[in-house]
Amino acid sequence: MSSQEENRKYSLKEGLALMGRGLKLIHSFTPNYLLHMVLFSAENDLGAFVGIWFGARILDELAGARNWTTLAVMVVVMCALMLGLIIASKYSWRRIRVNQIISAAWEDSALNAKSFSLDYEDMEDPEVRDHRQGIADNWSNGGLGALMMALMWVTRCVIGLVTAGAMMVGLFFLRSGRPLTGLLKFFNSNWAAALLAALLLGAIVYITRASRKESPAHQADMKELPRVQRTLHYYLDEYLDDSKAGKDLRVYNQRELIQASSGEIFGKYLKVNRRVFDYRFRLEQRSDLLQAAMQGMVYLMVACRAMAGAFGVGSLVKYVALIERFIGSALGVSGALAWLWENNQQIQRFFDYLDRRTKMQKGGLPVDASIERHEIEFHDVSFRYPGQEDYALRHFSLKFHVGERLAVVGRNGSGKTTMIKLLCRLYDPTEGQITLDGADIREVDYEQYQALFSVVFQDFRLFSFGLGQNVAAGDTYDPVRAADCLEKAGLGKWDLGTAIYKDFDENGVEVSGGEAQKIAIARALYKDAPFVILDEPTAALDPIAEHEIYARFDEIIGEKTAVYISHRLSSCRFCHKIAVLRDGALAQIGSHEALLGEAEGPYARLWNAQAQYYAYSREE
Repeated sequence: MSSQEENRKYSLKEGLALMGRGLKLIHSFTPNYLLHMVLFSAENDLGAFVGIWFGARILDELAGARNWTTLAVMVVVMCALMLGLIIASKYSWRRIRVNQIISAAWEDSALNAKSFSLDYEDMEDPEVRDHRQGIADNWSNGGLGALMMALMWVTRCVIGLVTAGAMMVGLFFLRSGRPLTGLLKFFNSNWAAALLAALLLGAIVYITRASRKESPAHQADMKELPRVQRTLHYYLDEYLDDSKAGKDLRVYNQRELIQASSGEIFGKYLKVNRRVFDYRFRLEQRSDLLQAAMQGMVYLMVACRAMAGAFGVGSLVKYVALIERFIGSALGVSGALAWLWENNQQIQRFFDYLDRRTKMQKGGLPVDASIERHEIEFHDVSFRYPGQEDYALRHFSLKFHVGERLAVVGRNGSGKTTMIKLLCRLYDPTEGQITLDGADIREVDYEQYQALFSVVFQDFRLFSFGLGQNVAAGDTYDPVRAADCLEKAGLGKWDLGTAIYKDFDENGVEVSGGEAQKIAIARALYKDAPFVILDEPTAALDPIAEHEIYARFDEIIGEKTAVYISHRLSSCRFCHKIAVLRDGALAQIGSHEALLGEAEGPYARLWNAQAQYYAYSREE
């Protein structure tokens, strides 16, 4: 999202529509959330007014008739009402907290579901990733959760404002019937009541305008704060807590680098936090000063009217308390509405992510189930990554024959992995087309097409779940089949319930790089797809170990079509064909022997450059 979009100003209609959409989504997650929020606001705020009203009546009774029966009844009724409201508000708050947790989990699920549905191109786009991370970083400061809290605060303040206003109407109309002079006469007049009303309104307008004037700068700081926190968290928690980073920290003595970088970020963190706290302090200071000034005026007016005989001591206490509640509620409404409006920016970010459209055509043509052995062909395919001028693949044509073993080799950056991304339809060609059994794969059902492939990528990931779940890539699995795949991959007999890594289970196993590769291969076997691809998953192993894994894997997959990606030529000698990529183009294709026969060809030069390592390894 651009800075212009982030600082967008919303009309009243746009802002209300955005909040309405947010409330509708929250209601779909938690239907009773809004109801319990309103009930809690009413129960919590009305309890205070019960105390004010009965307190005034009790004081008047003590100053007047002192009827103990009347006093006892009022105290019992007051306590019963307040106790009932407290119990009800506790229950409502408990329901609110439960709904908050459920709503947050559903928000996260909605974002994750959207992430899964996005084009792979978007998932590799740094701007899209920053957009998603920015939403997560601002959850504590804004978004749908903040919308509900702001609405709850507005509701409480509006209830307080209306209740206090209704209960203190008498202050403006009660007059003493005695003849008065001087200050008592003025404060017993309509002019004093009008002045008090004008002061109350003026205080509210002043605070509202002051908070809006400083709001853009505060909003910018609130956006910056999570980003700074994230960077600081990386240095102080993620990097320093990573056991793998511990070796580099000590061998390269990175302490000064980390301290300097984290110190700079920490300084920025303090500056942003200071501005945020200063903003809040200024608002609170203005509110406190205004409240103090208004309270002074109220005390003076109410005291003078009480002295004039307009009402008794109980009403004096009541009106003072009501004015305080009225001012606090009015300022609260102003602040909550400003917060509510500012929060539209965060809600917009959330919905902008959910509304992001996929560009990749999903197709509707079903994969022909009657064809047992599918064929795929690249037809003059060229491709360049979004935002790049140079092509990663140019005029690439290749056909996978039934049951064929195809090796794709070349130097780093030659286009091998790009070819696999296109084959698996993570991207679509910029030019040309890829066909499945003669049909353009863009016309084929997307999910059915991807189900044809089992891939072990060079940057594969295992998850901190059970071994069986990792092999099956799902929560439920066939234990016999999973164990068989692990054994075929060369891992031997392992307990399928063993947790991989220790993130969620202290008894988890920290698997080695070789073990992780075998688990990834077992996962590819478990899927049992007709096309199997190994995209340099063994790049960290020595050439002999890689060759052994490839040879074993070749035996396992039987008559399936297999594609092996490697920059080590010895691993692919058993393949029927070897495609040599250079600078994104198909430089050569043929069998190992045929390609070696072209002495000046790129394959022969690569082979001769690597042959000394193979000879040395055999001698060892």
